[in-house]
Amino acid sequence: MAVSEMRGLISPKPALHRAFVVQVSVLAILQEKLDTHLSTIEAIYYFLVELHGLMHPEVPYDGEYDNMLFFFKFMYFKIRTLYDPLKLKAYRNGDPES
Repeated sequence: MAVSEMRGLISPKPALHRAFVVQVSVLAILQEKLDTHLSTIEAIYYFLVELHGLMHPEVPYDGEYDNMLFFFKFMYFKIRTLYDPLKLKAYRNGDPES
C-alpha cells in the first residue's frame, strides 16, 4: 500500500482530542525546579486521576490515589533524614568522586 493510500485511512482529527492541562507541582520545592516541572510520582498520580475520569466518568474522583503522594513524600524525607544526601549516589549527578 502506498503512503498516499495510507493517508486516507488516517483521520486528520483524532477521535479523542484532549487539551493538555498544565499541572502545578506540589513537590517542586523538593526538586528546586519550576512549579510546572512535575516529579515522576506526580506525573503518575495525575495520569491515574485522569484515567479514572476517562474510564469511570460517572464516578467522581474521591482521593483514591492521594496516599501515593503522601507515601512518596514520607519516604523522601525519611531517606533524607537517615542518610547523608551528599553520600547517596542518587544525589551526586553521576560524579563518583563527589
